[in-house]
Amino acid sequence: MFVFIQQSAGASDFCTWEGKPANTNFTLWLDDEVLKFDKYTAIGQPMLTKSLKNNAVPLGTLTCSKAPNAHHYRLSGLTLVNGYTNVFSSGIPGIGIRIVSGGETGAVTSYGGYLPTFDNSVYGPYTPRTTFDLQLIRTGRQVGSGSHFLGFRIDMGSAYASTIPIYRASWSFASTLTVINESLYASCEPVKPVDRVDMGVVLSSDLQAGRAPVQPFSFDVRCQGLDKPNHRVRAYFDGSSPRAGILETQTGEGRVTGVAVALKDAQGHALTFGSRNLHQLALTGQDAEGHLYRFTGTAQYVKTGQSFTTGKADASLTYVLDYN
Repeated sequence: MFVFIQQSAGASDFCTWEGKPANTNFTLWLDDEVLKFDKYTAIGQPMLTKSLKNNAVPLGTLTCSKAPNAHHYRLSGLTLVNGYTNVFSSGIPGIGIRIVSGGETGAVTSYGGYLPTFDNSVYGPYTPRTTFDLQLIRTGRQVGSGSHFLGFRIDMGSAYASTIPIYRASWSFASTLTVINESLYASCEPVKPVDRVDMGVVLSSDLQAGRAPVQPFSFDVRCQGLDKPNHRVRAYFDGSSPRAGILETQTGEGRVTGVAVALKDAQGHALTFGSRNLHQLALTGQDAEGHLYRFTGTAQYVKTGQSFTTGKADASLTYVLDYN
């Protein structure tokens, strides 16, 4: 429930309102309260824009006798998303709300269409804004779906210099929105926390000749939150590596020296490391919990120089998932 308190515009009012309507408290609504998006959107960008319907009649014009002046559009009832100045929480993970207003106002200068904002006019005439849009903004990697109540109010007021604004009109929105995400996964997680690759026992003569066995390896990832796969599941690799395709073995007592693990992807290319080298995971199917993706590659012990010593040869490879 919203309560709007109209500030009396008496002798202190410095604007003449031509064509002022009898009622200045208006309602905003959406024709369809089910909001569905199915296209990929980068973080910080709009996923969907919907026009907010309202019952506002023409508001006429304001001619103000003092300058500089500002016509404020105050937005209340919403909580800012951390790191943003005009994106507010929707109550659904990874999705923010932005209220946008535009149109010709007769303002000398305008400070953007994202609310809250204000327009400057000199002595008029100034036409108050009456059209508003609601945008869904992607705010995180993980993006959910769901229903959540949304309530906010826009108040329009006029002020000059540092005076308190005289509020003249309001628009209120109160509804439960249902957001259906058909593009971005809510989460992607490894099927197993650790995958181990048995490299077997390698003879010194085979290692010297470059004939160490080639061992296949793979890991599986399960992604949840979509009916249809989006094929944007990738990973990059971290490990102790002097160059592409080489993973250094651990050092210490009883461990080999002069030996590394040669890694290749499914196409036989040397495995590259670092966040700038993303590797696509292949969709392999789905189960009751989500879609399944897999990375496959091969590993082989190789010499790193002319000489080596025998012993235990362990190495650790970390992958970081990059999805949506």
